Amino acid sequence: MNITNKHNAPKAFINFCADDQYSRGDADYSVTDLLEEPRIVQLKRRHPDFAEHDPYENPWAYIGTMVHSALEQYAPEDQISEERIFTEIDGVRISGAVDVQTPVGDNLIDVGDYKTTTVYSLSDTAKWEQQLNVYAFLIERETQRKVRDLLIYAFLRDWKISMSEKTRNYPTTPGVTIKMTPWSHEDREEFVRERIEIHRACENLEDDDLPPCSHDNRWPSGSMYVAHDMSSGDNKYFKTKRDAVAYADRAGSDWNMIVDKTFETYRRCKSYCEFASDCNVWNEWKGERDERS
Repeated sequence: MNITNKHNAPKAFINFCADDQYSRGDADYSVTDLLEEPRIVQLKRRHPDFAEHDPYENPWAYIGTMVHSALEQYAPEDQISEERIFTEIDGVRISGAVDVQTPVGDNLIDVGDYKTTTVYSLSDTAKWEQQLNVYAFLIERETQRKVRDLLIYAFLRDWKISMSEKTRNYPTTPGVTIKMTPWSHEDREEFVRERIEIHRACENLEDDDLPPCSHDNRWPSGSMYVAHDMSSGDNKYFKTKRDAVAYADRAGSDWNMIVDKTFETYRRCKSYCEFASDCNVWNEWKGERDERS
């Protein structure tokens, strides 16, 4: 990964971001890898020097790492911080670095993970639940510890006191602790095996043949309206519902036209994926959308 400084960030911040000490260790896949899209994992492995990152364009990713480093430094003596645990399953070696394990009794622990995130992210915590359950699987498979609770310690960077005073179900504080649902041992093992199989199936595919990233993990965002011709399958996209309806009305009774709400773009592809410019899936999708707008 190549770090740039196009926006005049402080040198200390650039130095920190360039000092990337992350490693999955002697493992085929980390827990982060298993939960990531196979296309992204493979492209990062095959083209490690392809991407440039300017920390000012997404500083929160690095600030989150700073938070982890500080909390590890100040962890109490009875906690286990940033322990990387390895196991082998189906001939594949996997590892996970657990942020914090807190003893709550004889060989009983709570497992926690730190997140520097947004209020919006609290509306869908499925990935966090998966992550912590895989950590619990590793811990109980490779140590004598038993897991009691799975906890997310979230620091909400966009929290607003004004919203907390007037919005129902809005977090009351900018820091929250959330319990995740623990799965059975059998469900954890089945999930890990499924993710391993998905990733292994992609290892020998050509770049353009890698499966597309899932719809949700491409972050569909924004609102558009589509006038869809049921007969031909053609779509025409509009910024407003009024324009889409007007277009459908102009088509007349000879066209079997319906108007639906859809999303404007895939935000991760457009703004956050370092491989987007050479991704055949994104470029084909964008080309079709531009052609039909």
